[in-house]
Amino acid sequence: MIKTFFIVRKTMFWSLIVVFIVGLIQFLIYSGVTQLIGVYQLFDYLPFTRPTLYFELKRVNATAWRPPDLGIYVISISGFIFSYILTNKKWYRFIPFLLVIFLSVVSKSRTALVTVFLQLIFLGYFSYKNYYLFRNIFRKIVILLVCILPVVLMLKGDIIYDTINERIESLNFTDTKSDNARSNQSRFGIQYANFQVFKKYPITGIGWGQQAFESKELYPEWATKGNYEFKAYYLNEEVKSFPPGYNLYIRILAETGIIGFIFFIMFLSLIFYYTYKFLNSNEGYNYIGITLYVVFFGTLLMWLQIDSFRIYIFWLGLAMLICLRRIGNLGNNVKW
Repeated sequence: MIKTFFIVRKTMFWSLIVVFIVGLIQFLIYSGVTQLIGVYQLFDYLPFTRPTLYFELKRVNATAWRPPDLGIYVISISGFIFSYILTNKKWYRFIPFLLVIFLSVVSKSRTALVTVFLQLIFLGYFSYKNYYLFRNIFRKIVILLVCILPVVLMLKGDIIYDTINERIESLNFTDTKSDNARSNQSRFGIQYANFQVFKKYPITGIGWGQQAFESKELYPEWATKGNYEFKAYYLNEEVKSFPPGYNLYIRILAETGIIGFIFFIMFLSLIFYYTYKFLNSNEGYNYIGITLYVVFFGTLLMWLQIDSFRIYIFWLGLAMLICLRRIGNLGNNVKW
């Protein structure tokens, strides 16, 4: 199981290198180095990718289909990539971590920015609690920041302020009135409609896969008025795909009712219980527990914006947790 963990992590690391290279080239193009467009288009030869430039938004998508998909990728691998800090003693163990931060910022994905930030808090808390070495690293980082930050603020204070202010404004998920808030209108409008479906069928729900059929009659006017997305996609009978629900928890409420939702919460609670139990019972493998905790926590936050069970990292983490639990039951070195 330990060997499997490192193989999976190494695979994610090399995929991160490829994604970072593509994303960096795309970022440089947006920054004015247009001579790299020809180099960027060479990545069209990679399988399952289609290089696309978003000059108007200047959002990096790297090898992903769209910038939000890059955000999902970053959230998915962050737990494994962050674990390099815990298992390596070389100075360059921080580089993969910095690559993840870079991609989450340049993708301009609000979900990625918020989720990765909260994952960092979880990572820092459990690492400080379980790793004495990390405590020394944490103290050195704080001292370094205290020394360097004032100088950086004096030299580049205006640029830093404008950048941070722009990112904070982009994190306003509740904005539904500005010209750039159409995605918010669609997302919250569909979530609202799906919640109305739950209110109509609160006990057992309307049935798996049925929320879109019922909710299309319940979209609020404040979401559909002046919003081309509903006319072009969500209410267009010629579009064969179902409209996204944008929230798995509301989808489960709408399709399975309160009964199904309770079972789902019990399922997630067991996962976190056994992950926490493993984390506190295996000093030599704390990094695996921390990684799985970050993975599961990131998935919970992603499901606030996505209504799909097809989050592969969650099932990969669950498979690892089941294997670890099985090892413990067999009485091997892992006791929990």
